[in-house]
Amino acid sequence: MRHFIKKTGKRFSISAVALMIASVTMAACTSTAVNDNRQNNKAAIETTQKPIAAGDKITEKTPETAANAQTNQTDGLPVFKTGEDYKSSVRVKMLKAGWKPARTENADKCMDGNTRCEDFPEMENCAGSGQGNCKFRWQRDKKIVAIFTVDDPPFYKSSEFEAPAAPNSPQNAADKSWEPFWTSFSAAINAKNQTDLKKMMSDDFFDGGGGGTASQWLKAMERNNMWSIYQQIVAAGTKADECAIPCRSTKDGYLVFEYRNGRWLWTELGGEGRE
Repeated sequence: MRHFIKKTGKRFSISAVALMIASVTMAACTSTAVNDNRQNNKAAIETTQKPIAAGDKITEKTPETAANAQTNQTDGLPVFKTGEDYKSSVRVKMLKAGWKPARTENADKCMDGNTRCEDFPEMENCAGSGQGNCKFRWQRDKKIVAIFTVDDPPFYKSSEFEAPAAPNSPQNAADKSWEPFWTSFSAAINAKNQTDLKKMMSDDFFDGGGGGTASQWLKAMERNNMWSIYQQIVAAGTKADECAIPCRSTKDGYLVFEYRNGRWLWTELGGEGRE
């Protein structure tokens, strides 16, 4: 015998009603499961984003936080981000952390109006071309760190710790004797004094590939009236280079100097040069 239920003018079998009840029950269960999953996900996210307390252990799931914490703990060096403004942010952090400008005797002189290094006593050198790279040296206790920047005004690029030069090392001796040598060399160039310049040139002076000796190059300078060009090069200053022995060059890399046997010498013409 078939049984029927009358509702709003329509008839439904008991089997149909049972099916409807089952569907409603299944939907309710599904909704509850979804809500439970959402609550679990929310709790997981909140746990991941929870600030790390001083005593908490940093796991591999938070590599960025671990890196920052490591940087903070590295000899007291503040955390910097690539592209961070050097003047308004990086310098302020260094000074607050107890770091002091550490200028060496052979550091470049900042030209008037150069916003990359003006009023920054820690400036070691700034390139005159390319990305406008600069190097700034800081010291705290016996630790020395070099901070590298690019662009104008300068923005943070990277940093690295340096080992202090030993008191009797060639680099230390070269640093102390550079300024007197450069003063004499600049004076000889400005005075067009070939005799003094010859005394400051190495016996194996390299003229860039022409095969001439130091004396022949000096005569060529006089013959071609190149003094004004050299005076401009010298006026721009010099920069420290990386060599097997202490060395420096003018900002354009054209005049190269090396510290040999306890004295500075003008050793070659190199770099981009001049036409």
